Amino acid sequence: MPQTFLALGAIAIFTLFAFGQWQSDDALARRAMNEEIERGLEEAARVRMAEIAATAFDEADVDGPGGIRTAPSGLPLGPDDGETTVEAFDDIDDFHGLNDVLGGPERRSVLVGNEVVDFDLTVQVRFVDPSDANAPSVVPTLAKEVAVFAMEVTTGATARPPVQATFRRVFTPPIVETP
Repeated sequence: MPQTFLALGAIAIFTLFAFGQWQSDDALARRAMNEEIERGLEEAARVRMAEIAATAFDEADVDGPGGIRTAPSGLPLGPDDGETTVEAFDDIDDFHGLNDVLGGPERRSVLVGNEVVDFDLTVQVRFVDPSDANAPSVVPTLAKEVAVFAMEVTTGATARPPVQATFRRVFTPPIVETP
C-alpha cells in the first residue's frame, strides 16, 4: 500500500512538472510569434513611410519653386482637391486622409511561419514645433510628424493581445539654393 501512494505521488509530481514545462514552451512560442508579427508590421510601416518620404513636403513644393522656405503654406492637412487615390498623393500631408480615401484602415497581410496574419495600417500627420519634434503645434509649421501605425487584426478568441507597431518620422522642407 505505501508503494502505491509513492507511485501516485511520483505521477502527480511528474504531471505538475510536465504541465509547467508545457506552459513555459507555450509562452516562448507565443513570444516568438509576436516578435515575428511585429517585424512584419514594422517592415510594412517602413515601406509606407518610404512611399511618403518620396513625395514633396507640401503642396507648395510640388512644382519645386526653389529657394528657402521661411513660412508654411497654410494649407490644411489631408488630400488636396482631386486627390482621390493614393497614387494621386503628391505631398506628405495628403496621407493624413488615407483612411478617408480608402474607406477605412488599409488592410494588409504578412506571412508568419505557416500562418497569414492580417493587420491594419493607418497614417497620421501633424504639425510639430520645429525646435521640439515632440511638441505638437496647433498652427501650421515647417515641420510635420508622420506616424504610421500597424495593428494586427485578430479574429476569434486569442490568448494574447493584438501586436502593434508604430514608425514615426519628422519631415521638414528641402533647402534648394536658387541661382
